[in-house]
Amino acid sequence: MKNSREYRDTLLFNKSDPKRKADFAQLRIEYGLTEFAAVSLASKLRTGSVDFDLFVPSKVAQEIGKRAFRAVERKMFGKAKRCRFKSKGQDFSLRGSSNKESPQIKVVGETVLLVFRKKEYLLKMDWRNPWHRHALGCRIKNSQVFKRSIGGRVRWFVQICLEGEAYRDTEKERKHKVRLAARFGEDFRGQNVSVDFGPKKIAISNGIVSYERLIVSDWLKGLIAESKVIQRRMSRSLRLNNKKAFQDGVLKKGTRLSRTEKYRKLSRKKQDIERRIAAFRKCIQGHLSHEIMQLGSVVKLEDISYKALQKRYGKSVGESAPASLKASLFRTAEKLGGRGELINTFQTRLSQTCLCGEVRKKELRERTHACRVCGLVLPRDILSAFLGCFTHNQVQKKGRKEIINSSLDLAAARSAAVGHKTLSFPGSLAAGTPSENLKGDCKRGNREVASSLERSGKRQSRFQQEPRSPQDQGSAERPNAENLHS
Repeated sequence: MKNSREYRDTLLFNKSDPKRKADFAQLRIEYGLTEFAAVSLASKLRTGSVDFDLFVPSKVAQEIGKRAFRAVERKMFGKAKRCRFKSKGQDFSLRGSSNKESPQIKVVGETVLLVFRKKEYLLKMDWRNPWHRHALGCRIKNSQVFKRSIGGRVRWFVQICLEGEAYRDTEKERKHKVRLAARFGEDFRGQNVSVDFGPKKIAISNGIVSYERLIVSDWLKGLIAESKVIQRRMSRSLRLNNKKAFQDGVLKKGTRLSRTEKYRKLSRKKQDIERRIAAFRKCIQGHLSHEIMQLGSVVKLEDISYKALQKRYGKSVGESAPASLKASLFRTAEKLGGRGELINTFQTRLSQTCLCGEVRKKELRERTHACRVCGLVLPRDILSAFLGCFTHNQVQKKGRKEIINSSLDLAAARSAAVGHKTLSFPGSLAAGTPSENLKGDCKRGNREVASSLERSGKRQSRFQQEPRSPQDQGSAERPNAENLHS
């Protein structure tokens, strides 16, 4: 299609011209690059093979065709670099379009059966589990059978797509409320809750309380260290058994590597550890999402690029997965009756703005907000999360794009700062030292504030380099010395 004359002529149209879109759609129909054509091809391949016709139902083959076309479509529109193909030994899944044909779920009394190709398989269910009771009380739309390798053993699972609302675990919500009440007091809930993301930590604020915490706890460090040890053993095994394939420590291009049985065992062990890390991380992020949603009903996040975080902090982002936490937060907010909003960082500039209205650019290494106008000194991420609670965000759709318009209400932020529980602000916002502006949970970052102020004082940015008298120089350095003593 790309080599045809019609395609090259259509490229000359303006992107906003509707004729360009219509011509591309017609070309895809002519060359069979549509979802219907992919489904038809999958059905033909199924009926042409005895094994496929015996083990793969018609609806499952149609879903495979749809999934294949979506992968090609992502490559076609530049959203993916390539299409990934699963090999013979990898895990796979089979899904039907409805529960009327196989794979089909049948509930007979307290017995749950999976019907696949006229054969019935008994599913393990726990009727004492409220999640299972709620799931089987809803209408089943379709089901998915997938294969997983756990601890060296092959396991088969069924995932069910249901119609209705998700189950709310009231006991889990009560536990989170009790922990937050013991930490901040009874009156800790607000309307909005803002989260400022970093590669490892997040800052949380709802205008009443503010604090920092790790995205993933230190419990994962042991599993991550074990995975790295196995990776080094696998690398040594490859180099010892393929000495001719490496030249000066670099793999020669186009060489085929021979893998021993020991290497395959290590690979399976590493795969199982990575699965445990991903499952544990997902569990921790689910608990963190429920904890954050107990602080407010509307969660607000900055619209940042997580790919840029991956390029700059690859290992930290790989361990904590902030993009996964964002998806979990939005999903939990919808389940609990709230909603999620994105903040336009170019319009609000939360990390550069002070409560007094002063805007100053900061370098990335400056982790402390120190205002030269009002004297306010706070951890940069905590202040950014606090200001995020007082943003107003609107989404406008222009074609396929969504444009976010955000504004910051500084007057509301200043009035809320007076009654804040974990931060103390000067009444006139004209003076204050780091030790005065930090209390409660935020005192833990006091030493980090002092060291960050020392670093920022050694090498000032262009916006700070102004000629000052020796008296002003000494008075400006005095709060830093007081903070170091504290």
